[in-house]
Amino acid sequence: MDVKLIPVLEINCWDADVLSPGNGPYWLYPEEYNHYNNACRLKAGFEDEFVFYMKGATFVRINDITISNLEKLIKDEVKGILSGEHSREDGGYLSGGYVLNIDGKDVSFPQCCSDLAGINYWKRMARESQAGYDDGHPAPVLTFTDDEVLFDFKAGEIGEKFTPPPLYDKIIIKKADLKKAVDEVEIELYKFAERIEGINKSLSLNIINIDKLLIWGDD
Repeated sequence: MDVKLIPVLEINCWDADVLSPGNGPYWLYPEEYNHYNNACRLKAGFEDEFVFYMKGATFVRINDITISNLEKLIKDEVKGILSGEHSREDGGYLSGGYVLNIDGKDVSFPQCCSDLAGINYWKRMARESQAGYDDGHPAPVLTFTDDEVLFDFKAGEIGEKFTPPPLYDKIIIKKADLKKAVDEVEIELYKFAERIEGINKSLSLNIINIDKLLIWGDD
């Protein structure tokens, strides 16, 4: 089983002045939502076109965001800290998370309130056989054995549906495969952290450990 965790940013530029599609959900009308998302992008001031991970969605793989768009995203995220409006502790991680991909198929996507710091959730799951905390909501119910993790997406849909729906109701993943996926995605995250630190310097933001603020967490 080839397991991958694909790191994505969720860049939602919703704008009340842009007419939203009349149909939904987005995964059934991807062209309409792609047009809408790009129109919102322009209104929000992002210069470059987004390369969306999936048409209609607002997910962008961390490797696919341009420097210009990443600069704006970071400035928007830290402006409250720089202005003194709120403290570092009140700051947030970059929204997004991790697409669970198995054998080349996307099984599940980041859900509401998930962010890049969700890597800690996956690390605890793979290395310590515990969920730690839910990476957004809804979240699958997990059952651990010595060598495997059972993801029960159906049981996790109590009062709230996954969007988009998971590919399977349940799936079993070997811990060794999950650990390999975590190790691989961490390499991507370290490279992304270097890009963020480069922007921190070039824009003279002077935020200490900005990668922890936006990706890993300070703990």
